[in-house]
Formats: sequence, structure tokens, C-alpha cells
Amino acid sequence: MNLWALAAVPVVLAASLLDLRVPRLRWVFYGYYPLHLFALWLIRIPMSKAGYLFF
Repeated sequence: MNLWALAAVPVVLAASLLDLRVPRLRWVFYGYYPLHLFALWLIRIPMSKAGYLFF
């Protein structure tokens, strides 16, 4: 049994009681997505030289 998964149950229940207003920032995604793909590409270069295979 995974105790961390069991510990998530009270966290989810407590979070359902909170009323948080989070603004919708649609344009943040359009900047974040290409940046994170570029970061993954940069990480891939030294890892492929270390012997990890990427397809």
C-alpha cells in the first residue's frame, strides 16, 4: 500500500472546502509551452551524449 497516496485523500477533501479564485491566464500557456519544450530539448543534448536513448 502506498501511504503517500492515502495521505492525499485528506488533502483533496480539505482543498474541496476552500474557495480560491484563480484568474485565468490564457496567454501564459502560449509562452510556457514552447519554453518548456526548449528546456527539454536542452536537457536532452547532454543526456544523449551520456548514453541515454531518445526516439
